[in-house]
This record gives sequence, C-alpha cells and structure tokens, in this order.
Amino acid sequence: MKKITSSSLFDNKTFCKVISVIGAVVIWAIITLTVKTNSERLIRNVPIDFSLTGTAVEALGLNAFERSDEALNIRLAGNRSSINAVSKDDFIVTLSTGRVTKAGKYTVKVDVSLKEEIGNAEILDYTPKSIQVSFDRNATKTLPVTVDISEISAKNGFMLDKGYPSIPEVTVNGPESIIKTISSCVADIEAKSSNLEETLAVSDIPLSLFDENGNKVSSPFVVLDKEKTDVSVPVLKVKELPIFVHFINLPSNLTQNDFKYTLSSKDIQLAGPEETIDAMTQLDVRYVDMKTTKPGDVVTLNVELPAGFVNLSNTQTVDVTIPSENITRKQFSVKEFKVIGAPEDSDVKFVTKRLNNVTLYGDKTVLRSIAANDIVVEVNLSGTTLSGGSMTVPATITVPGKTGVFWAYGDYEVVIRS
Repeated sequence: MKKITSSSLFDNKTFCKVISVIGAVVIWAIITLTVKTNSERLIRNVPIDFSLTGTAVEALGLNAFERSDEALNIRLAGNRSSINAVSKDDFIVTLSTGRVTKAGKYTVKVDVSLKEEIGNAEILDYTPKSIQVSFDRNATKTLPVTVDISEISAKNGFMLDKGYPSIPEVTVNGPESIIKTISSCVADIEAKSSNLEETLAVSDIPLSLFDENGNKVSSPFVVLDKEKTDVSVPVLKVKELPIFVHFINLPSNLTQNDFKYTLSSKDIQLAGPEETIDAMTQLDVRYVDMKTTKPGDVVTLNVELPAGFVNLSNTQTVDVTIPSENITRKQFSVKEFKVIGAPEDSDVKFVTKRLNNVTLYGDKTVLRSIAANDIVVEVNLSGTTLSGGSMTVPATITVPGKTGVFWAYGDYEVVIRS
C-alpha cells in the first residue's frame, strides 16, 4: 500500500480546493466578526412613548389622545454584531411637545435615541419624523342607562313597560372634547320579539353612547367602566277600572250611593302585572275629609298607583265635587256627651257642659228632622293616657238613629277631668 504524506496531499488538486474554500470561510468570518465594516439594519414598529410626565403639557392638564402613528421604523448603521444586538426596547422614542400650549391637534416632532451605546451601532434614519397628535384634558361623566326596546312588541291587550337595566348608570372617561358631546348611554336589545305576554329577560346587552342628536359616539379613547348589562322588560296587562273615592267623617249610616258627589274622571286605564290587575275591580283614591268640606267644594285628590303599574290615561288627579243641590246648613247647641274607650276603673267627667255652634250640612228635609237632643258629642279615649286632672280632647259629632244625606262640619274639642 502506498504511503500518503503531507507533501503528496498538497499535490492533490481536490484536497487543495477544499482547503482553499475552508480557509476563505474562516477568513470571512474573522473579518465579519472583528473588522469594523459598516452594515445597515431596519427595525420596524418601535413604539412611541406617549407619556408626558414632567413636561409642560402635563402641567397644563393635557394628555395625548388621537395620533396618526403609534410606532416608528428605525434604520441603524454599524458592524453586524453591534446592530444585531439592538432590540426595540433599546430605543427612547419621545414627543417634542414644546409648541403645545392648549388642547387641540398638533404636528409633533418625534425624538429618537439609544438608551446606551451598543458597540458602534448608531441611528442612521427613522420614519416618520413627526406625527399628528390630539392633546386634550381627561374628563369623566356619569350617565343613566336607558334601554331601547323598539324591536320588541307585546300581545294585544298587553303593553311593554320600559326596560330595566341591571346597571342603572355608567361612568365614561376620555378626552374632554368628546365626553362633553355624550348625552346618553343606551342598551339596545336588537333581537326581535313579538306577541309577548310575560316579562322578557336578556343578558349581556352592549352599551352604546350617543350625542344629543342621536348620533353614536365612538372613540378608542372613550372608556366605559361597564360595557354590558342585563335587561328585564316587564310585560303588563291593560285594563280599564272605575275610580272609587273614599270619605272620612261621613256618617256611618250614609252610603256613598246616596251621596251624589261627582268626579272629574270616573274611569282610568291602567297597565300592571297580570295577576295583580286581574284581581282589581276598582282604583281606590283617598281621602275626602267631610269635616273640612262644605257643599259645592271641589276636593282634588292624587291618583296613586300600586308598584309596577303604569297610568295610561295620564290621570294624575281626580276632582271630587261635593253635592250642593238642596243642601243647607243648620247649627245646634248640644249638651249630650258620651265617652267611649275609657280605661278601666277611670272616672271621667265632662268639664264642658254644652257645645255651641255645632254645624251640620245636609238635605233640607233631613236637617228639619234633627233636633239638638238628637246630637251626641262623642269622645274616644282609646289609647289616651289620663293624667288625673283636666285635659282638652278632640270630639266627634254623631247623630244616632238619623239617616239621609248630612254631615258634621268643623273640628270640635271638649274639656274632661279624670
């Protein structure tokens, strides 16, 4: 076998070619890594720092909101090892805000630098060199949440109440120029539903902001503290009911059928929960106090509805006109007194022996049949603590055994001793 020597290897053309290639690669690597030859590198999407801490703009109470660009493309120069070692986090990219003196839109220069030296890497160029920025004060507004139920309808004989959001109000935060245009916050139930006769409950309805003209207000810089709400829409049954007025200090033997008062509204149309309104036969309105009422008086009473009801007639009050036809007045001097509800073992005496000017209003025929000795001054001591001396107590005028249209007018008091 022929012995291979180093001199014979170098005489081999193939071997020499391989050695030449390896040597060239080694030399290239050494030059690339050690010799300071300049190369370039483009780093894209380097974020701009929009913080204004310590600037005059911050002192003015302004923030940077809408901007035309959020990041830069930066071109570096230097040897490969240096520029390859640079990352996005190694840059300081800030705004030059010296020209900003009040809220508004400005063209602002962008300043770029490296946080520290990295080999011989240096910034060759960057774009854009300026951007459009809107500066404004931060503002906050609290708005009630309303519900749009325009896509929902109820069955005939029923009606939709307003929508009730689980979130009654929201707080919005953002640029003052935008926030001041916002006038409402609406939960819009877009899913159509018809012929409803039971309460509708829906979840996670998005909240939208609108200006006073009904235009939607949308901005990435306007933030709501809550973005969705659950909504309940009660479905109410519609029913017309007669109005019934209650009287106090009307003689117990006088029925309201005999007492021919008149009402400004006899009926009222309501909407309410089905089970509740189905059980109602009338709407009660309270009270007319007859001891303060004369013939022909008009007494105005407020219409008060049960919780969850809607007044479709929009009848807020009812005028009660006291009858005056064939009604007259008669005064009496009364000396009949009676105590009821006195404590056991008490000895109550009337210091007042006669009550003058007791006034009755009523039908002429009825009053002609009433004499002074038919009238009783009644004192109810139920719940009264007797002090063991004289005291003034309220009294009620009654006419036992008499029927027809009449009533006692005025407040009366007597003195008793126990």
